[in-house]
Amino acid sequence: MATPFITSHAIARYQERVDPAAPPAVALRAISEILDGARSRSRPRRWTAVEVRPGCRYLYSAAHPGICLVVRDGAVLTVFSRRACRVWRARLSSVLDASTSMPKHEFSMEAA
Repeated sequence: MATPFITSHAIARYQERVDPAAPPAVALRAISEILDGARSRSRPRRWTAVEVRPGCRYLYSAAHPGICLVVRDGAVLTVFSRRACRVWRARLSSVLDASTSMPKHEFSMEAA
């Protein structure tokens, strides 16, 4: 596989989800390093909170555990971190818990 192009969106997601203190040049270099040692999978690992998308590859590097690069059509589209996925899963779980514990309100057309 040829080295994928790294999109500005992927750089921004690296900064958001992996290292908020990283300037764009550092994020670009870090993504390049991950690419150098990454193994490509057709399905994301279980911790990666994404659905399988046709044409996407999910890249993981043993040297950078807990980071996933999503590649399609020769470009790194986005970056996920295990930590960010854990936070999303916890938020979703709390939202679902709250929605199932909300009191049910009866609505009658006669009272309207």
